[in-house]
Amino acid sequence: MRALLLNFLVAFSQTAKFDEQRNKWGCVDSSGEWIIKPEFDSIGEFTTRKNGFAYAIVSKKGKWGLISSTGKKTDAGISFDSIWPMPHSKAGNYMVRSKNKIGIISPYGTYIFKPQFDNINPLISNKGRGYVMTKGNKQGYFDINEQLLIPIDKHSITGLTTITDESFISIKKGKFTSLYNLGGEVIIPTSTYSDVNITKSSDLFVVTGIDGLGLYSKKESKEVVTTKYDTIEYICTQPVVFKLKNKNSYYDIYDKSGRALVIDFPISNIEEIQFSSQSVPQSTHYEIIAPEGKYYWHLGQKGAPMPNMNNTIKKYGDLEIQTIKADNKIIVNCCSFGSKPINGFSKEWVYVDGGRLNNSYYVIYNINHIPQTAVLSSNGEVIKSGLTGIPSLKDNHLVSENRWMVSPNGTIYDFETTSGDYWIMKNLSDNKYYIRFNNSTTIQPESYELCKKENEYVYLKRNNKWGCLSNGTKVLDYLYTEKPRSIVKYSQNQENKNIFRVGSAGTLGLVSDGDVQLTPQKYDNITVEKRIERAILLLKGPYFALYDLKNQKMIFDVDAKYTKIQPTDTKLFKILNENGKYALVDSDLNVLTKPIYSHFEIDNFNVFYGTIDNNRQVIQLSGM
Repeated sequence: MRALLLNFLVAFSQTAKFDEQRNKWGCVDSSGEWIIKPEFDSIGEFTTRKNGFAYAIVSKKGKWGLISSTGKKTDAGISFDSIWPMPHSKAGNYMVRSKNKIGIISPYGTYIFKPQFDNINPLISNKGRGYVMTKGNKQGYFDINEQLLIPIDKHSITGLTTITDESFISIKKGKFTSLYNLGGEVIIPTSTYSDVNITKSSDLFVVTGIDGLGLYSKKESKEVVTTKYDTIEYICTQPVVFKLKNKNSYYDIYDKSGRALVIDFPISNIEEIQFSSQSVPQSTHYEIIAPEGKYYWHLGQKGAPMPNMNNTIKKYGDLEIQTIKADNKIIVNCCSFGSKPINGFSKEWVYVDGGRLNNSYYVIYNINHIPQTAVLSSNGEVIKSGLTGIPSLKDNHLVSENRWMVSPNGTIYDFETTSGDYWIMKNLSDNKYYIRFNNSTTIQPESYELCKKENEYVYLKRNNKWGCLSNGTKVLDYLYTEKPRSIVKYSQNQENKNIFRVGSAGTLGLVSDGDVQLTPQKYDNITVEKRIERAILLLKGPYFALYDLKNQKMIFDVDAKYTKIQPTDTKLFKILNENGKYALVDSDLNVLTKPIYSHFEIDNFNVFYGTIDNNRQVIQLSGM
């Protein structure tokens, strides 16, 4: 039984103590004996553990360093002018200063970099981090694992830039700039460009050469647009298209692959470029939109725009859209219903297309070249306008993927959230929620009053009762007046179990997938006991119950009248009952003693003692 106890005990339990006679700090064990002699000006907390030893920061005669729990000095010794935690270090390393130089040591006092740098600064982005070291007029870079990826040299590391899913380090050496990723891999080499700037494309960079600006492809590791332009600007981002001003003060237009779409376009204030599938069906033609009108251009063509003079009338029942162009400029653009202007439509809109559903109509238009959709009733009244995105017809429904859908009778649904093969959609007429399969336009008949998405779970309320979906599968039926909450996901027999806190009429309980009841529904609150891996606390009044997730059983209920759980200096936990008496529980949730002790302690031989009525006695541990 004592061997079982020793498995729970930690090999050190020293406490820092000040020796008033020597005016120094040391450490004593539980019996008050010195185990680290009082010779230090200060001792920090022993926190970092390795090979059975803990380590703490100490100072002595104005110098700082680390010692182990046995009092042994570490490899780096107590030799530094100052020591402090290294910012953002995964390993918990320390930065140290000696003779006005900075270095890095591990939490166990071994050198990573001896003091030699003037400064060490973190580079941080939302996709990664690292550190820049400075030594005189030289700089280098190491990553968060302290791996030196860019050796110290006569260059300056100017910053960390994030584009979509990747971060880059910009390095200036002399008059040239290069680009590295966080792994130290060269993306754009030195000795070629004087400057490098990001674009909204994850692959392309704007580079500055001797003769001007160009585009460099990370994927192809080469310059895809020659450095000869005065300016490079975006026309649009979906797809990514660039407008480059050339030496003739005309404009060339390139896509994100470096392919020339238009050469020597004469108009400077291009606002958008897009493929027009209706007017110009060939994929080698593009529609260029400028304030003067729309221009159609052949891929790579040089010279004037293609002539385009026509009068187009599109009719869908009583809905009519008319567009008149002359010299590629829009002269007339209007939309009417039954030969009358539609009330609620703006003269600023550019009408593109429309159509008819069973009992409703729709009109697609542009506002500042952003496509939007309006839905009309059967008599031409505007039901809803400003629906963004380009829709398509599917099973006589108008669908804008992941945004909204219009049924044949004109009912509009907003795409609220998704769960597996389901879409949860909100009916904008009755403000209720409905379920639709991803590959279908059919709306399921059941309606829900509320919808809440939390991580992978979608909680739905129907007839004032809550249920839950996870990845498209119903895991909880509509049984609970309070919204369930996922407590933890636990793996048992190679199967993941979702554990939920559920409640009705103000009381709570635990269930797993399929509404399998794990506990009665009678508690005031339920929380995860984070200090014990698989334990859940169920609170009722001043008392708590303890539930074992792994074995899915109650260790003890509130009728045991325990009020508090506390850690000890070992892997054991003490639980206090209403009479002020303690029992012991191990990390496997075995109750080892009866609640009869007022105090616990451990001696130098790792023997565990408990106090009963002021009598100290060895505790005989046993599962109960």
